[in-house]
Amino acid sequence: MVEAACHRCGREWDYTGSSDHYGTCPNCKTSVKLHGGSERAEPSETAERCPDPSDRTTVEVDGEAVPVAEAVERLNESLEQVRATGEARGESLGELGRDVEARAETVADLRRGLEELAEYFKELMEEAGGEVDYDHIDPGRTVPSALENVDMEGFEA
Repeated sequence: MVEAACHRCGREWDYTGSSDHYGTCPNCKTSVKLHGGSERAEPSETAERCPDPSDRTTVEVDGEAVPVAEAVERLNESLEQVRATGEARGESLGELGRDVEARAETVADLRRGLEELAEYFKELMEEAGGEVDYDHIDPGRTVPSALENVDMEGFEA
């Protein structure tokens, strides 16, 4: 058994491990040199003691020491930006959804008009003696009335 003291957090404990050279602090998990089995391991002269977190007034943010209150304020600002971005994206997705629904209605109208047009051509071919195997179209109106439902704005010939 060796008495050990952590140079980082200052904790002292009785080291009972198998190594004669190094032990691990049970508090902060820092490797502590045991000085080859001596009765007491001493911290090195240049070792810095870890500050007590309860009396810290600054924290490191982006590589600079900043007062805790300012760091919390920065964090709150970042959270507000994230929330605002999320709301904006939600609104954009809502608009996109409405656009998709509107286009789906336009596509459905166009499909119905094309089915009526196909039926007209089927009737023409049957009158001419040819046969068309196009059974999934129900007989509908004539071409002029079918074209009334087709919005040709934006289409160029």
